[in-house]
Amino acid sequence: MACSRSWAALLKQFTAISAANLQLGANWLNDHVNGIPVVQNIVKPIGDVVNGIGAGIGDLANGAGESVDDFGSAIEKLSHGDFKEAGKKLVDSVQDAAGSVYDEERMQ
Repeated sequence: MACSRSWAALLKQFTAISAANLQLGANWLNDHVNGIPVVQNIVKPIGDVVNGIGAGIGDLANGAGESVDDFGSAIEKLSHGDFKEAGKKLVDSVQDAAGSVYDEERMQ
């Protein structure tokens, strides 16, 4: 399924760029208010929140893109009659989607 793979790649690339721009903007803002006593106390926490939002968007988009890619691979395997590999790819698809929302390694 080349169509689903290209869609997944496009989705991952677009959201990765958007998330990276949010993070870059937040870091730029934090750097430029550094050393200004009152302003940095107000602006830096806002920059940190925006940075975190950008990271979250990147994680969600990566998981969605990987999930769509694995789902497309499952359909491709199924169309060739390989039911075992299709099932594995469907499981991978669900794990990728769930892993983008909950990452056990980060929670420890």
